[in-house]
Parts: sequence; C-alpha cells; structure tokens
Amino acid sequence: MSTPEDKVKQDLNRLRELHSLKERDQKIQEEYQRLYDAYKDQIVKNPNLLKPEDKQNPQEYQIKTTKKGFAAEILKDYEKATGKKPVETDEGVALAFANQEEAVKFFKGQAKQNRAFDAYCAKEDHRVYSDGKGTFVHGTMADVTAYLKDPKGFKLDESGKLSAKEPESTHQSSPN
Repeated sequence: MSTPEDKVKQDLNRLRELHSLKERDQKIQEEYQRLYDAYKDQIVKNPNLLKPEDKQNPQEYQIKTTKKGFAAEILKDYEKATGKKPVETDEGVALAFANQEEAVKFFKGQAKQNRAFDAYCAKEDHRVYSDGKGTFVHGTMADVTAYLKDPKGFKLDESGKLSAKEPESTHQSSPN
C-alpha cells in the first residue's frame, strides 16, 4: 500500500517523463495535461520539479579533508551509497545529495561508525558535524558553531537536529 507522498512522487516522476517527450499522441497529451493541472501550483512555485531528478539542484556539502581526524572511509561509503565520486575542491571535497534528508541520513550513518567530519552546504546554510566519538549534530552554521562552544544551550532531537533551549526564567515572584 502506498502513502499519499508515494503517489505524489510517482505522479511527478511520470509528469517529468511525459514532459521530456518530444512528441505526444492524444492519449499521452491528455495524461500529461491531467498531471500538469493537478500539480500546477507546485510547478509554478518550483519549476525544477519538471527537470529530471538528477538535474535538480543537488545540495553540495563541502568537507575539509585535511582537518584533523577526518576519516577517508566516508568518501568510499559515499561512492558506494550514491554511485557518485566526490568532487575535488580547493579545500577538500564536495559530496552532492538530492536533498537535506538524504545528507543527514548519510552523515548520521557515518557518525554511528565513529567517523569525524565537519561538512557544510552553503546553499542551504546547513552544517553537519561529528566529533568521531558518537556526537552527531546538524543545523545552521551559526547553531552548530554555538553548540560546539556551549552544548548545554541546545536540545537535540533523535536526528541530531539542534534547537536552542528556552532560557530559564531568572525572574522570581515575590511573596504577597
């Protein structure tokens, strides 16, 4: 049984497929129009939806491979998991993922293997960090940097996502 999300994904994949056809017969054109009309609002907001998935702007996470404690096994696992080679950059390598969820899933798996890394996607202002000792956190550059300075100031959810703790009230009520 498929979920509504699976149905949408399936429909959008079919729409992309039909969109890429050079010629469409009457039946194919009707199917295309039906799908297009159903997802028109989403397509207007994000025209990339009609591009093949592999052409949709990937999210590249820059990793400094010269950083102390960096585990080269991460690059081998990335190639196995994605079938893509890391792209060499001036500072190290870039690992491309279709979306943030994919990146978090991959890096969380690396952290569970006690691998240290510090990766950043500037396009999304999203940083993933592991100390190689079981700690895995992700969030904005500012949040992760602040967390590394003061871990007690943040809460972590089960995925490692950071959120600032509410400041405790220092306001005391006086007895009446």
